[in-house]
Amino acid sequence: MKPSKMLAAGSALALVTTLGMAVTPAVAKGDKPLSKVVIDGKYDSNGRDFDILAGLVQAALDFNSDSPLKVITNGSTKLTVFAPDDNAFKNFARTVTGKSKISEKEAVDAILATVSVDPAKDGDGDSGTESNPASPAPTVSDLEGLLLGHMVDGTITAKMLLKPKYKKVTTKVGTKIKVLVKKPKSNSPKIRLQNGLPSFKDPKVVKSDINKGNKQIAHAISQVYLPSNTFA
Repeated sequence: MKPSKMLAAGSALALVTTLGMAVTPAVAKGDKPLSKVVIDGKYDSNGRDFDILAGLVQAALDFNSDSPLKVITNGSTKLTVFAPDDNAFKNFARTVTGKSKISEKEAVDAILATVSVDPAKDGDGDSGTESNPASPAPTVSDLEGLLLGHMVDGTITAKMLLKPKYKKVTTKVGTKIKVLVKKPKSNSPKIRLQNGLPSFKDPKVVKSDINKGNKQIAHAISQVYLPSNTFA
């Protein structure tokens, strides 16, 4: 199957928004947007920050300044992002390219070469006829779908994820992510997301409550989340 189909299917991400390792001091109902906790975006050797995510989100916004990913700049909108860190995206890029070693910049280039930033180019290119009309044009690009698939409406803290109510969360592209918790009543519970494709490792929450105290927060995860229809 073509890599582009592998990533399309309204999958997901989450956004450069998550891109910050700094935790904001508790500010009840604060309006600081996730875009404000994004690091400088310079590619480096730190696998635990979000330079790749930043590069991908910026590519989407460069193509369409009104992209739905723009939500991360509006701190008054409640949002939770499960943000793949640089190690996560590099693992994903290695799968796409088959390379054993890849830099952050190469990972961004590889993903952008695989998924389109233009919704008009995401279909099969069939023009259709009156008796067989073409499929409606997609409203989001493959790249936007990948990133939005890591975003959930509402402010969901790590503590809230331990509760049964959040065993499943629905992303901004409609996919449902199953949240798995190990030792929820211990002092160090482990949270992971059940990947939609069993052949891929489950993303683990490696840093939680980024931008805590504000309406927009992020949880850094160790793998890119892929819904079950990624290879459809």
